[in-house]
Amino acid sequence: MAPGINPLTAAQEQDLQLQRRLQQDSILLAGKTIYINPFLYWRRFDSNTDRWLREPGQLSEEQIASNRSRFYPELDWTLLKDSDREIKDGAVEMFLKSMELIGTFHPELRSGHLLEVERKMAITKKRSFERWVEKSYRRRAKQETWERASGFENCTNIFQQNKNETAGTKGAEYRELVSPWFDKLEAFAPEMIFISAGFDAHAEDALGHLRLVEADYEWLTLQIKAVADKHCGGKIVSMLEGGYALSALSRSVVTHIKALMT
Repeated sequence: MAPGINPLTAAQEQDLQLQRRLQQDSILLAGKTIYINPFLYWRRFDSNTDRWLREPGQLSEEQIASNRSRFYPELDWTLLKDSDREIKDGAVEMFLKSMELIGTFHPELRSGHLLEVERKMAITKKRSFERWVEKSYRRRAKQETWERASGFENCTNIFQQNKNETAGTKGAEYRELVSPWFDKLEAFAPEMIFISAGFDAHAEDALGHLRLVEADYEWLTLQIKAVADKHCGGKIVSMLEGGYALSALSRSVVTHIKALMT
């Protein structure tokens, strides 16, 4: 070190490292700092949005494949191993979700601004997104192993298992897909039913990527209530969860409560 220059303190070094990371994770557009690391918006979204962002498998394969070149313009996908393709597809999905979040949190950005965000994200975030996807797959495999070992077989997520077919699902298709749940619920003969009442599958809510309306939530609530009336004296606890299009959320909640009270 040159004479007369004091070494940085530990706190100063940490601040310098943080500034470097923020420079890499942000871009200045129209006089505003725009974060391209989606998790820097964590104060502005809830745990459901966090899981939606982190968990691969929420978007269709067609949607991911058609956007591969936006995030990986340099790749020849035919040369990739299946395992590498799976990770990179997950990174493309995270890229698309991040762009959706940024567009939601910064509606003032024009198409040219969003293109600048996209370009920087494609340059700086590939490895970070891939690491997040790898962690998600490891976590999912660990959870599945635990469920098999625990005999925990009464859980199902048809929209994860059939992600390519279920994006954009409307009411009639949705009812057909979930109807087998009620046979299993009948066989289980519950002593009480707890509902995690999320409404982000509404057609007006972009988060769930489904196309339900209030009548579908009414139907679903009545199916659950019929089982509760038969097996547990109507004992139901319903707790509000997701729903981010406020008008659709308010209408759906009213519909759900009215169905519970019939």
